[in-house]
Parts: sequence; structure tokens; C-alpha cells
Amino acid sequence: MRSAYADYVLDVYPESRQAAFIDALDHPLVPEVTPAYSRVVTDALGYTWAQHFTPDPREFGEWDIFSPAGEFVGSVPNPSGLWVQAITADAVVGVGFDELGVSYLQRHRLERPE
Repeated sequence: MRSAYADYVLDVYPESRQAAFIDALDHPLVPEVTPAYSRVVTDALGYTWAQHFTPDPREFGEWDIFSPAGEFVGSVPNPSGLWVQAITADAVVGVGFDELGVSYLQRHRLERPE
């Protein structure tokens, strides 16, 4: 994860700031492990959606879904480029970005198993 984060810093930050961010990875308070999930959302039907952690904030990890009883139901990929804001009974809604970085609202229909 450290090398993936360093790659992100080298890709995004100006050269004058890169060293500070990469050097901070060696600080003793930087944990040796990363969390399994970065976000948790409960949908309109009571299912819990937990998004896998990724070190690059431009990437959106897949989601593990748990039933209202806490049982694992399955995993689904995050819609490409979508920062999920809400999950309704029939859709995933969020902010998407085009190739120029312009944001726009997106809605992706859910097809739940019967």
C-alpha cells in the first residue's frame, strides 16, 4: 500500500511537495496495516455496503454487501469513476467525473436478486 500511495503522490502532487509526502510514510505513527474498508453506507432496505480501501483516492474500491442480519451477500464493483453518495432500494447515486474533471450526477440502476 505504501508504494501505491507513493505512486499516487508522484502522479498528482507538484515535484516541490512530493518528498514531504513520501518521507511522511516512514513516520513511526503511520500504521503498518490499512483498514479493510474506507466507507460504509446503509441502503434503503437495510443492507450495509462497505467499500474496499484503496491507497489512491482517485480509485473507488469494490463494495462488499451485508444483509440486515449481518450476513455477507456478495461483492460488486464500484461504477467506474463514481463517488457514491447514496444507495436507494433500486439505484446507486453519486457524483461522476468526465475526462476533464467536470462533475455530474449519475444514477445506476440496481438489479437485486429475488
